[in-house]
Amino acid sequence: MLDASQVARLDRHRTEKGQTKFTQLWLATSRAMSALPPAAFRRPAG
Repeated sequence: MLDASQVARLDRHRTEKGQTKFTQLWLATSRAMSALPPAAFRRPAG
């Protein structure tokens, strides 16, 4: 169980050597949704 106010799942499809692969990345944070625009998930933390 996560003690977080927001949980997000990023789905990704990629094609490599003619085969399509599907991956999921789950993220959890206690930050408010207003502080997490979609582009924020793409930037490394720093």
